[in-house]
Amino acid sequence: MVPDLIYPRYRPVKTPEEFKATDFKIEAEEYVKNKKYDKALRSYNKAIENNPFEYRLLESRSKVKELLGDIAGSKQDHKASLNLFYDVMIVQSLYTSYPASIVESK
Repeated sequence: MVPDLIYPRYRPVKTPEEFKATDFKIEAEEYVKNKKYDKALRSYNKAIENNPFEYRLLESRSKVKELLGDIAGSKQDHKASLNLFYDVMIVQSLYTSYPASIVESK
């Protein structure tokens, strides 16, 4: 069976951690709008701690790091975001390409 954390589409209910991550993401976006990039970075860090499988959070943190002048950190987050995105896409394609009986077998 495909882990719910990797492919949450078939898990309609969010975990408490995912709700926390969403709250931190919204908070970070507000900080970015107000140009408070240090606080935005802290909020994105907390969001990623609560939902490490969300590649969009890494990409958003990458942009904040770039605004703060941390180009190396920005590139690292961007690369991690792409790797995570590709991993998710591979799992999705495998999960949708094969019958459920094959994917769910041990």
